[in-house]
Amino acid sequence: MPRSGRILTIALAFTLFLAACASSPRIEGTLRDALSGAVVVDAQVHIADQVVSVDREGRFVVELPAGEHQGRIVAGGYLETPLAVSLTDDARRQTQEINLQPRMLRGQITLADTGEPLQQGLVQYGDQSVAPGEDGAFAVPAREFLDLTITCDGCLTAGLSAQDVQAAFQPDGTLAEPLALSVSPRVLEGSVREPDGTPVEGATLQLGELIVATDAEGRYRLRFAQPGLALEIASPAHRPVEPIPYTGQTAQEIVLEPWLAEVQVLDQASQMPLSQVSVTADGLQAITDAEGRATLRLPPGNELTVATVGYMTATVLYEGEPGPLSVSLRPTRVVGTLRNKETGEPIASGLVQVFRAGVEAPELLRTDAQGGFDIPDAEDVTRLFIKAPGYDRVDLPVTQMGRLDIALEPFVVRGIYIPQAVLSLPDRIYELLDMVVASENLNAVVIDAKGDWATMAWASDVPVAQEIGTTVTGLMEIEDVLQACRERGIYTIARIVVFKDRLLGEGRPEWAVHTQSGALYKDGEGLYWGDPFRQEVWDYNIALMLEAVEKGFDEVQFDYLRFPSEGRVSDRVYVQEATFESRTKAIGDFCAAAYRAIEPTPAFLSADIFGLTPWVDPTRDMGIGQRVDDIAPHMDYLSPMLYPTTFNRAALAPIGVSDAWVAPYETVYYSMLQIQKRTDTLVRPWLQHYSLGVTYGLDELLRQRKGAEDAGSHGWLWWNAAARYETDVLAPDPYHLMRVIPQPPEPEPEAGLEETP
Repeated sequence: MPRSGRILTIALAFTLFLAACASSPRIEGTLRDALSGAVVVDAQVHIADQVVSVDREGRFVVELPAGEHQGRIVAGGYLETPLAVSLTDDARRQTQEINLQPRMLRGQITLADTGEPLQQGLVQYGDQSVAPGEDGAFAVPAREFLDLTITCDGCLTAGLSAQDVQAAFQPDGTLAEPLALSVSPRVLEGSVREPDGTPVEGATLQLGELIVATDAEGRYRLRFAQPGLALEIASPAHRPVEPIPYTGQTAQEIVLEPWLAEVQVLDQASQMPLSQVSVTADGLQAITDAEGRATLRLPPGNELTVATVGYMTATVLYEGEPGPLSVSLRPTRVVGTLRNKETGEPIASGLVQVFRAGVEAPELLRTDAQGGFDIPDAEDVTRLFIKAPGYDRVDLPVTQMGRLDIALEPFVVRGIYIPQAVLSLPDRIYELLDMVVASENLNAVVIDAKGDWATMAWASDVPVAQEIGTTVTGLMEIEDVLQACRERGIYTIARIVVFKDRLLGEGRPEWAVHTQSGALYKDGEGLYWGDPFRQEVWDYNIALMLEAVEKGFDEVQFDYLRFPSEGRVSDRVYVQEATFESRTKAIGDFCAAAYRAIEPTPAFLSADIFGLTPWVDPTRDMGIGQRVDDIAPHMDYLSPMLYPTTFNRAALAPIGVSDAWVAPYETVYYSMLQIQKRTDTLVRPWLQHYSLGVTYGLDELLRQRKGAEDAGSHGWLWWNAAARYETDVLAPDPYHLMRVIPQPPEPEPEAGLEETP
């Protein structure tokens, strides 16, 4: 067949085919992605028991009989899409553009630690990225099953694997339910403390744009921390620190060194540290310690004010120096403290004698309850002399102003009596002084300056004494005796018999006590008495007291500090009427005058009183004007004469001591307790070193001493009119020599005795 014939045959056949096709009902169309518009090629059309795959251009053709047909389109990564077809004889061909909805992966993202929606970051699915909404919701086409990744600044990466994504979908491409996903913020937490562990409150920590402040426990917490940044810490009260690199650590403990303004305060003259100095700045205050150091917590740039009594106030600028600032204060006065050298306790009511250049008489100061004293305008002060009962005295030159810390050595007197007559026997005097030293316990002697017979132990310069003839020949020079005592370290007490005065009665009868008949009164020893009401008698005895101090005695002790007791009270005549009130006032006023006179001197003042005096009701005076209440306030020491055999034997019966003579321990012990109830003045009793009525041997003597010590006496004095002493009694601890060592009795008795002159 010719070529032209074959071509004609083929054309005819194709024309017949098209005609045949055009005559069959059918549906044809193109599938596209509803979101992107791209053709979908991996799809099938299911309709009328036919399954037709789309071509490379997303097209399909399905021949169907005329009528209504329902089908579906299935495409990988897309929701199954229904297909409705209606074909009639008049409309045998239908063409559709079908948009397929991609399979959508939906969910909500919350923060793992709070449950709040994530409002930042990205959801990454393949090459697609979406941001969550305000409620943390997201939706992303899931045409393929891929890994889902959630990222946000300052969070740990979270997401799902492709397998988990696939498992979330139903076969028809729908989700069983929206995904509930969470991400964990990256958290940095810890505490800010000082080196000693003290939490720092209010410190600021900044990491990028994150800023927090520490709480009361110094804790902090930073959420959404981003690695690669540096953690900066700031606190005005602390020294700065270098930023800390943040590399993803979950905890970071931080130590801040506080700003500490350290000051050491010194006396400008001595360069010694000053304690109790106030250092203030910005409303804060610190007090320097024993080394003169104080510390304030405050930042640089503050001015410190340094001030204390007796010094010029100084200021210094704190600029952040790591070491202490040294501040020297210029003294303007002398400020001191008296304290017990052994215990460190303050000494209240200590006497400070202040001597100034060109001024003979000292100023007198008393220390306060804290042992302190203050001398303003002290530029001309040359020395201080300090005395306090119970302590060694101190003579202190003042070479500079400022603060003085003065420690006094406690001193307890334990002594013996030396009568005036023994002063005529030098060998005996030295023997007694050497015995005091050898005892290793005694440290004092009481020497008659003006004795019972009114004579003086030296040729007095007091005019009245010269006129009435008080000088005794043949005695050692008192200066030699006192020098010997000083060389041996012996404390000297001058005994002055006050109102019993034979020579004054003879030489100045107008100053003496008389009887109703006009005659001079004589006591049981035939001795005259000066009138305790007379100022002249006071002046005379005070003058002798001061002369004893000038001679070098460490203490003056008054004896017979009372009105006479022998005879009828009504028969005695004084310059004024003698009543309870007038007698007690006269004795008290004399003691006050004597103390005022001796106070500016180096010496102490003490008084002897009857052993019964503390027991007598304060509303009575036994007719002699002698009461603890009037005498003790004006004395440094009080010495009751607790000689058991001078008591009425039954005097202490009301407190259980049936016979005072044979109960030396109890008599002394209870009497000491009684007098210490009546006064705060130090009590140093006289003890009996002789026999009277009953024999007192070693045991009885030691019982007295132990009774005094057990009751808290401040030392003791032994009385023997002949100065004869048993050395065993004087030893430091002789009680092993006793037959039985007594113990302090209990309970303590109550006072309430009948007075007996």
